[in-house]
Amino acid sequence: MNASVNKTPQYLAAFPDFGEIDVGIPDGFADNSWKNDACPSFVKQLPDGRYLVLYIDYQCREKRETPNMDRFQLQLADQEMEYLRDIVSSENYGDIEDALKLKDPFPASSLNSIT
Repeated sequence: MNASVNKTPQYLAAFPDFGEIDVGIPDGFADNSWKNDACPSFVKQLPDGRYLVLYIDYQCREKRETPNMDRFQLQLADQEMEYLRDIVSSENYGDIEDALKLKDPFPASSLNSIT
């Protein structure tokens, strides 16, 4: 039997009532969803070892852990996957896509004041 047949995506295993993701997951991002988070997440490692973390919350605000939070969050995390800062937060997925198109939107030098 083919192992890829009927395999439940990680985000659905963690959030069974989420339904299908209705946006395209950017190239290079892997499902990193965990049941103790508020919503599905996807990560991409940057060349310097840091990570981009994309959270996709429920479409319906009433289902969100924090209803007043935007549905889409893009964050920067360090090499141990610890939060560093928000990059963009929006109800519009296009804002996430725009941030990912920038040539160098996450320079390491911008973090000097954080550490």
